[in-house]
Amino acid sequence: NLDHKVFNYAHPQTCDDNPNHYRHNYGLYLWKLDLDGTCTYCFIDTPNSWNDFDFQRGNCNIAYPTHNGVIGTLALVGLREAIDDVRYATTLRMEIDKARLKDSRRAKQKADEAFAWLEDMDTRSVNLDEVRSEMIQRILELKNLFYS
Repeated sequence: NLDHKVFNYAHPQTCDDNPNHYRHNYGLYLWKLDLDGTCTYCFIDTPNSWNDFDFQRGNCNIAYPTHNGVIGTLALVGLREAIDDVRYATTLRMEIDKARLKDSRRAKQKADEAFAWLEDMDTRSVNLDEVRSEMIQRILELKNLFYS
């Protein structure tokens, strides 16, 4: 450990409007790599953001400015979903840790199963909606162990 931080930058660039690219590349994929952070190219690219014809590549905005805020894009939706996926995964890891401390063979077994599932998850080739549903199911299952 050299006390350095490793970040992912612009993967994809903000010129990409596909929300699935953001959800896959800025969420569980980075979480599984144990990176320290991520950063998009920019939030709002050009001073004249509303003119999509002022650059050959188009605008690279995740949001468009208004006089009292911003209007989000599909890319921003994907980025938000990626962050939510990481929150669910983090919550699941916390519940695994709690269950492993419980004086119960069943709790430890369920925790180990959930941990193995997380470790084996291939974040590049999965349906992230199904992954999120599975994380929620496992979180609830582990939480219910404390009430049984």
